[in-house]
Amino acid sequence: MEFSVTLPRTAEFTVEASASLLNFSMVGLTGHSGAGKTSLFRALAGLEKNAQVHSRFKNGALNRARVGLVFQEPLLLPHLTVEGNLQLATRYKASHRTISQDDDAIIAGCHCQHLLQRSPNGLSGGEAQRVALARALLNQPELLLLDEPLSAVDQSTRTSIMQWLRTVADQGLPMMLISHDISDLWLHCQSLLLMQDGQIVCHDVPAEVIHTMYKQSAGGRVQQVAVLAGPVVRAENSNAFTGFKCEGQLVYTTRCQDSENNRATLSVAAHSVVIDKNGQVPTSLDNQFMCEVQEIGPPIDEEVTVSLQRGSARLYATISVAAVKRLNLQNGDTVRASFPA
Repeated sequence: MEFSVTLPRTAEFTVEASASLLNFSMVGLTGHSGAGKTSLFRALAGLEKNAQVHSRFKNGALNRARVGLVFQEPLLLPHLTVEGNLQLATRYKASHRTISQDDDAIIAGCHCQHLLQRSPNGLSGGEAQRVALARALLNQPELLLLDEPLSAVDQSTRTSIMQWLRTVADQGLPMMLISHDISDLWLHCQSLLLMQDGQIVCHDVPAEVIHTMYKQSAGGRVQQVAVLAGPVVRAENSNAFTGFKCEGQLVYTTRCQDSENNRATLSVAAHSVVIDKNGQVPTSLDNQFMCEVQEIGPPIDEEVTVSLQRGSARLYATISVAAVKRLNLQNGDTVRASFPA
């Protein structure tokens, strides 16, 4: 798939985004609020009359009538039951199936089978989002755009649905996903697109895009989050911890793992990471991860962000300038990073 979109939003802001996505099943779209992500999706789906869209999809132009779009707001028809909303989608579906699974399997994959006789007005936010997702899939789109589709769904159910969606995508229905959950993007997407100021500025594997995303132009400070991922090696149901291996080290997470691929992830906020050089300081934190100092960022408000790495795994620790001096911290030092599960 290739696309080029120009969409004026205000006198000061225009979406001018283009990308070439080859042989993709699920691609993530990320960027800070206001970057133009939802506007891009609306243009690709044909909902913006002022948009100029040039596209190529499966050896032809993208048929925007066959693009499915799921918003964060479910937009269900309140005068119909859940079943009625879903039947409306099947009535106007494409003549050929783009999803190999039958309708019952789609409803079950979205965890909606027990909701069919309910009124949309009686659904929780997460239940309504699941119905909206099932409705879009039952319509048999050729491309599915997902804009925060499961933001109100509980973590366990969201993980199950995301695993199933990736299976559907791998079976032939390409999807693009906007999500506030960095772990979802990391775990389920082949690659990520990063939007800034209406433009796609980076397209790469999730690790590289997330690293780029959290660099600010002023001072190059890396902030907020990194993601560790790896194969599950231990599940401790008694305390809801899951252990996984990342660069040869055991890491614990309370996040539900991808059971189909036997992988788990952990989002680690920079302010939650404590570092020491000798590894002898007692700590109550669940994880201790040996790594190397790659870069000590410039001081901002008496704090610095330290970039840490072991193999392909990255971490960030935001610590005080005084702590850097106290530890005599330098690039190349081996340190222990401690952080919660």
